[in-house]
Amino acid sequence: MTRNILFGGSASARSCLHRLLLVLLFCGLAGLFSGPVSAAPYDTSPATPRMRKRLSTIQKRAPNPPVPSVEECKLHITAPPTNKMLFYTGVTGDSAELYADANGLTLVSDPSVDTDKWLDGSAGPQKEAELLEEAGEETWDIDVEDKQFFDNFCQAVAELSTGRVTVAVPLDYQEFSNSVWTRVEFPALKLIPGVTVFAVPLAQNQNPGAVPLGPERQIWPCEEGVPSA
Repeated sequence: MTRNILFGGSASARSCLHRLLLVLLFCGLAGLFSGPVSAAPYDTSPATPRMRKRLSTIQKRAPNPPVPSVEECKLHITAPPTNKMLFYTGVTGDSAELYADANGLTLVSDPSVDTDKWLDGSAGPQKEAELLEEAGEETWDIDVEDKQFFDNFCQAVAELSTGRVTVAVPLDYQEFSNSVWTRVEFPALKLIPGVTVFAVPLAQNQNPGAVPLGPERQIWPCEEGVPSA
């Protein structure tokens, strides 16, 4: 019976079937070339109100107070005496103080250098940040603005250094360490004409002492191919 309807039957029936097939064919082709239906855009915003608030805070956050630049720090520093500057890596800080006292050298934190008490924190931006924190206001982050200020201040002192400069390092010091000396101070000293840098090995902070653990050696300028520290 089906076969008779489709391929036989009356002309009227065949005409109706023909029109139906054309409609179905047209609808299929229209769907093929119309392309996929656009989906709603993916929501990439944070999932919770707390996350959205945190993201908004990070995006809008500005240092309060502004972090002073290297040049601004120089305005509040007295240049260390020629041939008397002593830098150090963090793990030798206590020994460096003893070595400086024993040899008449000057540290970054020395009051004769930090004349406006910016590094001391008694005045300047660090003091301002402290007061803001006490008042419950948003201020410097210790891992961001505090770190940047210390880097800038130390670089300023390095750029004001002249003549022979000494750095206290541990016996196992590696120049690729992440100390302020390696990242900031030493690169700045290398750009100053006439500066020579000598490394003296001192005990680490667990057992500090002023007596060197070995001979000091010149690390800048140094011979090509010879490790500088």
